[in-house]
Amino acid sequence: MPRVGIDQTPHILFAEDDDAVAMVVKDLLTDNGYLVTRAMHGREALSMLSGTSFDLLLTDIRMPYLDGVGLIEEVRQTGSAMPVVVLSGYMTPVARSALDNLGVRPDAVLEKPCGLPALQKAIQNGLRSKRSLGMSNRSSFLELRTTS
Repeated sequence: MPRVGIDQTPHILFAEDDDAVAMVVKDLLTDNGYLVTRAMHGREALSMLSGTSFDLLLTDIRMPYLDGVGLIEEVRQTGSAMPVVVLSGYMTPVARSALDNLGVRPDAVLEKPCGLPALQKAIQNGLRSKRSLGMSNRSSFLELRTTS
C-alpha cells in the first residue's frame, strides 16, 4: 500500500467531469491503497482545495467551468508545490502548449486511456518528489492561499 508518512494513506483530489471515467479511476486507485476525492470540474476542485488537505492533484484538462490548465494555474499561483498529474483524452497541440507555458509544469501528463501501471508510477513519482522537497505530509492549500 502506498504511504506518504507513517499510517497515512495518500489523499488524491481527482478533478474529472466524466462520471464513467471518474468511477473507474477512483475504484482502481482506491483498490490500490489511495484515498480519492472527486471534483466534477476545476472550480469545484479549487473549492475543495481551500478546505481540505490533499497529497496530489490528478486532473483532466477538458472540464466545464474551469479547465485543468486553469486549475493548475490557480494552484501554482498560491505557491503550492503539490504534485499534479494530468490525465486527459484531449491532449491536443493547443492543450500541450498551454501546459508547456505554465510557470511550473505538471509532474506528469498521461493520455487516456492509460494503464494502471503508468498511472500508479506517475502518482508514486509525484508523491516521492513531494517527500524529497521536504514538504509536510499534507499540503494545505488553505494555508498557502491565506498567506499569499
